[in-house]
Amino acid sequence: MGVSGCGKTTLAHVLGEKAGWPVLEGDDFHPPANIRKMAAASPLTDVDRKEWVRAIRSEADSRPEPDILLSCSALTPAVQDWLGRDNPRDLTWLWLDVSPEEAGRRVAARSAHFMPAKLVTSQFDALRPPADAHRLQADLPVEQLAGQALRILRAGSPVISRS
Repeated sequence: MGVSGCGKTTLAHVLGEKAGWPVLEGDDFHPPANIRKMAAASPLTDVDRKEWVRAIRSEADSRPEPDILLSCSALTPAVQDWLGRDNPRDLTWLWLDVSPEEAGRRVAARSAHFMPAKLVTSQFDALRPPADAHRLQADLPVEQLAGQALRILRAGSPVISRS
């Protein structure tokens, strides 16, 4: 979890490759209205995010695999609650912490993404990581991050258990 540009997708794919776990990319589940809103540099609200989270949960809940990686911003307590409530899987939150300057630089460097760099500030304004999220420094090399994340995930002690 974390703001746009923190490296969620990159880390999730490296982890998925190393652990053999499927990866769900949160951006793939945004309804067209959310994409249009963000592309127009307007931040999403939790009301906007509700349909998105429903789509993510629907896909995740239909998957037979016991372990799934979800690359998802999950910025607000409401979204975190919706992802965790009545979830048949235990959730472990990995928070990729990045500076606003670095996140802005990374997002600005993307050429084919709907999220404009000027929305990065609003993501930091909305960001409320769960109290017990595992904080990872996003500026570390991805292989180092993947090693840290795998140790956390393989320890088998979720931060948030089933409700």
